[in-house]
Amino acid sequence: MLWALAAVESTYGRDRQHRRVEPSYMPGGEEYRRSPQIRSLWARWGEEGASSYGAWQMMYATALDLGFAGPPEGLIPDEVLAPLVVAYVHRSGALVLADVADAYNSGNYRDVFRPLEYMAKVVVAYELGWNAGPTV
Repeated sequence: MLWALAAVESTYGRDRQHRRVEPSYMPGGEEYRRSPQIRSLWARWGEEGASSYGAWQMMYATALDLGFAGPPEGLIPDEVLAPLVVAYVHRSGALVLADVADAYNSGNYRDVFRPLEYMAKVVVAYELGWNAGPTV
């Protein structure tokens, strides 16, 4: 499951060094407007605080919520990020791979938003297996 998520998030980890800025977490974005935590992260870290990192492209704010205490770029190593991803998936309560993908992408598999294209990509990557390479 971790491999399938990394396949979709960072081309099987090959793009783990590239952070991705989430517009919703930047000034003017929805998360920025509604969350004092996000505004605080922006004030301290700028774009780095509004970005996702590593093979699984986890948002810095999410990692902090899971107990991570380092700087944003500290999320790049797999050995740091993998346990956080497992904790996030476990916390979601999702038991079926498609629901895990939904929860990982949107934060909650029980809500009305269903990122169907993303979910399908994760399922295909899982079915192809870890040694399939960049086919998703």
